[in-house]
Amino acid sequence: MKNKLNRGFLSLVFTLVAANAAWSQNKSLKIGEPIPESLWTTPLEAVNHPQKTITLAPDKDRLILIDFWATWCSSCLTNFPKMEELQQKMDGKIRILPVTDQDRETVQKFFTSKNGQKYSHIRSVIADKKIKQLFPHNAIPYVIWIQDGKVINTTDGEQVTEQSLTEILEGQKSSLQTVIPMDRSRPFMLSENFGLEKEAVLESYSMITHGRVRASPPGMVYRSKDGTITGRLFSNMLLMNIYRVIGIELFRKSNDNFNSKRIVNLLKNPDAISFNTEKETEIANEKLYSFDFISPVSEVGTLYEDMLKALNKATPYVASIRTEAVKCLVLQKIPSGNSTALKNSGPVKNMPNSSAAGKKFTTTDLLRNLNANSRVTPLPVIDQSGTEQNLRIDFSAYSDWNALNKPLSEYNLSLVETECHLPMMIIEDKTQSTNQVNPPNQLN
Repeated sequence: MKNKLNRGFLSLVFTLVAANAAWSQNKSLKIGEPIPESLWTTPLEAVNHPQKTITLAPDKDRLILIDFWATWCSSCLTNFPKMEELQQKMDGKIRILPVTDQDRETVQKFFTSKNGQKYSHIRSVIADKKIKQLFPHNAIPYVIWIQDGKVINTTDGEQVTEQSLTEILEGQKSSLQTVIPMDRSRPFMLSENFGLEKEAVLESYSMITHGRVRASPPGMVYRSKDGTITGRLFSNMLLMNIYRVIGIELFRKSNDNFNSKRIVNLLKNPDAISFNTEKETEIANEKLYSFDFISPVSEVGTLYEDMLKALNKATPYVASIRTEAVKCLVLQKIPSGNSTALKNSGPVKNMPNSSAAGKKFTTTDLLRNLNANSRVTPLPVIDQSGTEQNLRIDFSAYSDWNALNKPLSEYNLSLVETECHLPMMIIEDKTQSTNQVNPPNQLN
């Protein structure tokens, strides 16, 4: 009996020592591991609380949810009312604790802003360094579930619901999907065990998923080897945005400028790959794609052609680049003597070389602005003026390209509507396309 007690005591001692070692060595905690004893009593700086610092100790017997957030995270902010409501419903059985690493000045400044005032009652840990060391992450909201002194799960904020909380509190089978932040510097979804293979070298890699990957933030990462770009990772992005990036690179190879007006979306359901601002308030998870493509160094010359070919093969859509006859606007230089009619047709509000005439910019800037959106024209605009000029025009005052011709005439420039033969990115349903898995045509 004495030996059993000694073994039990030693086991407890080792558990406590290991937990506190994790704290002192800044080791991240995994699911199933105990919270270091020192964390329960460590003073944590707080805001909107009667005391400047708080501890976790008073909530040790509750289900604790540490909710990592930041003032710039819109998803975190929209979650706050839900979190407050759930905490009230659970009647003291849970503690949801917002935690941010932003300092007091930043957080309090946000709470006094127009957008932040509605959250100014939120009691939160601020200027955190200690808790984040135990739970490193690259996306927020990120929620740590703690019960009986142990980490029982890590999730995103969307999964914190009355059902998921009840399941945990009543010991039922949990429906939570664990979220463990991914290291996006390595091939997406590739097993970490591959790093143990000392004789194997990854030469190329391609992976495409459809639907949200909760363990990764949205965005792009370059892949490179010995200073050479060998690929790209796109995580949790709309397919249209992935097409845009590839289009930019393919057009650049031919010294052409790609923009959204050079895309022709022929899908039966055009919204399947993009975000409709008139119909949608947020991007549906089922619209998201993750795409990681790593090319052998010897093949980087056709990197983006190969990426588009891989997308065409794996998705229900086909994107190709073809020269098409389309309506367009052409910026042309007016021959000497031909701009008289425009100059004499009425008063010109935006005179050149006047500080009141508008911000100084170039013809390149003009085309970039015209192609950025459809406010002035839905047509693609190309430059055939053969000159780079400094302009001083209040571009924001014009919503019609015909009206813009009046101030442009002061610089002997004019926009002309015509038909152009332009390389365009054509996106079609695979069932409708004749280019199902063919690589995009080379730009001429």
